[in-house]
Amino acid sequence: MTRIIAFAFALLLTNITLAQNDNYTKTMEQAIAQLNRVDSPEDATAVANTFGRIAQVADQEWLPKYYLVYSNIMLAWQALESGNNKDCDQHVKVATETLAAAKKIAGENSELYVLEAYIYQARIMRSPMMNGPRFAGSVDEALAKAKAIDANNPRAYYLQGQQWLNMPSFMGGGKEKAIPQFELAAQKFESFQAASNLHPTWGKEQNQSLINHLTK
Repeated sequence: MTRIIAFAFALLLTNITLAQNDNYTKTMEQAIAQLNRVDSPEDATAVANTFGRIAQVADQEWLPKYYLVYSNIMLAWQALESGNNKDCDQHVKVATETLAAAKKIAGENSELYVLEAYIYQARIMRSPMMNGPRFAGSVDEALAKAKAIDANNPRAYYLQGQQWLNMPSFMGGGKEKAIPQFELAAQKFESFQAASNLHPTWGKEQNQSLINHLTK
């Protein structure tokens, strides 16, 4: 009788866990779909808030934190485009703190190192003359780690191309150096398969758009 009760209890726990996992997956899928439709700072703020709430509930999952970082990077870039440096700094701060929390869960992770590089790029664009020399090496270091962990991660090559495109030629950057990196990223994107429908897939369209613009 005791064994039957123990088995029934274990089965109940399994069903609860599966239900929770199913709810998590559906919620994440909806949030990612929302992220893919972002068209304004208001949209980006809403989706960042969504991932923030998911990250609080699913506090042992790294992907909600990943997307919270990514959403705040988007907001940081949008703030820069509107000349709002104070908001940019705040979003970079949130992204940096959330990334550290995600790393504690996921450990050495190629996608997280890509986001680390992306944060450094936002810092550079915040003040290119001051932060360029300060953080350029950090971008390259983060992307090198991303590639070392997963040589087929296309986002690492896409961001490397961005880094060289925005770097003066006398410092080793420029259009001619960036284009082959974007083209390599395009090849990686063609063969890339995400680990699941919750894992990152962004960057392909942006990368191709840059290739079209730079090579026309």
